[in-house]
Amino acid sequence: MKVLYYIHNSSHVEGSYISLITMVEYMKHKGIEVAIAANRDLMSSVAFHDFCQSYKIPIYYLQIYLSVNKKPVGLQGNLLYIIWVLLALRHKWKCAVALNRVVKKERPDIIHTNTGVLHEGFWVAKINAIPHVWHLREYQDLDFCRSIYPTKRFFEMLLKRSESVIALTCDIRRHFDLSESCIAHVVYNGVCFRDDLQLIMPKKKYFLIASRISEEKGISEIIYEFIKFHKNNKKYDLLIAGEISELNKSIVDKFKDTEYIKFLGWKNKKELRTLMSNATALIVNSRYEGFGRMTAEAICNGCLVIGKNCGGTKEIIEKTNGGWGYNDYDEFYGCMENVINIDEHSYNEKVLKSQHIAKSLFSIESYGDAVLNIYRKLLKSDRD
Repeated sequence: MKVLYYIHNSSHVEGSYISLITMVEYMKHKGIEVAIAANRDLMSSVAFHDFCQSYKIPIYYLQIYLSVNKKPVGLQGNLLYIIWVLLALRHKWKCAVALNRVVKKERPDIIHTNTGVLHEGFWVAKINAIPHVWHLREYQDLDFCRSIYPTKRFFEMLLKRSESVIALTCDIRRHFDLSESCIAHVVYNGVCFRDDLQLIMPKKKYFLIASRISEEKGISEIIYEFIKFHKNNKKYDLLIAGEISELNKSIVDKFKDTEYIKFLGWKNKKELRTLMSNATALIVNSRYEGFGRMTAEAICNGCLVIGKNCGGTKEIIEKTNGGWGYNDYDEFYGCMENVINIDEHSYNEKVLKSQHIAKSLFSIESYGDAVLNIYRKLLKSDRD
């Protein structure tokens, strides 16, 4: 079996990229042949190049054109959006032709489009009569405030004509009107191996944010709320581990002199594991998290979560009972008070129960097995 993965990533620190690498590693260990059609922007990533080289995976760099744009506002905005939809056809056609060349050369058994913001994999798969898997890792409109090309309804129609759709959560499946579809499967990301779960006690006196510093992650709002919290809880710090871009550097500059708020920059998986396992709690304030990889990772690393009641964050906390959800910042303040006042035995007990559930939902083994079973069923039905 050979699978061609079609990916849009421009950086090796993006969540969808990390999940892809986990999946590809699993498939290679199972003897599956892999090829990757990637965004040209990823050419500069040494980590990606080294990974593919280590597994002898052929890479094809394409000029990828995303099937989303900023949400239009007002009459002028809607007119400009219509113009963009028409002009985008030319770029999308070029992208599809380039991908089709890759398919003709590699002759994969399955094309796996790694995110919903790419559409050309679907069309190229249809042209070549190859089963297509569409991996929905984001809402697109709710989380990133984007409009879907050409419309959300048209995209939903395409999804239902794909051979298989993998939704990251039940809520994403519902969002794209696939709850009743037999081709749509919910497969949570694998964030750790079953034997790698850990619980370290006692906890250190800090709260952790582990995400890139950007508007949709709601970090500025949490900092302001934490400043209020700190007035009555001076022993606690707020640590922020995430990539700092030039676009959002102003957030760092604004609070860099606040002694109890510490920007750590990007951290690798091992460093994050240490930070999570020692934190009092992880805070997730994303506008609308597709999955909430850090939420699942925190629970697997023995750290309870305080998360906004929406998207994947809400779903993970509810399924595992691995923390507290909040709807507004008054509730958020109450959640922080709850976690610092919980005794060590109760914290320990709550984590162990949530980890038991997380082991079956978010393990790399469960993730890989579920995707591989989808592949096998597709090829079996294709032969029948």
